[in-house]
Amino acid sequence: MVSTKTCDNKKNLEGTVVSTFGLLLRNKVYKWGCDGINGVRLHMVKIDKEHIRLTFGANNKKLSVELLHGMTDAQRIMETKRMIWHETGVEVELSGFQQHMKGRGT
Repeated sequence: MVSTKTCDNKKNLEGTVVSTFGLLLRNKVYKWGCDGINGVRLHMVKIDKEHIRLTFGANNKKLSVELLHGMTDAQRIMETKRMIWHETGVEVELSGFQQHMKGRGT
């Protein structure tokens, strides 16, 4: 699901590719951190038991993307969290994992 911060319209999009360096959404590439201070930046990442949510954009135009992730074990989720922080500097917010991840740095 994709939506803008200023609009309640949500769209289902097929063929979305996500990496720590950017996002391919339909036929548009969003590269965070590559176009200077006014370029696209990754602002927020949230992971719950089913979804990963990314908020990114430049200036006042932000997009939010919600994707099903399929990660089922705590180790994989923590590896993803560390990788995103290491590559982007964005701290990932986890929700719904408290019982399963105690003592793992959450």
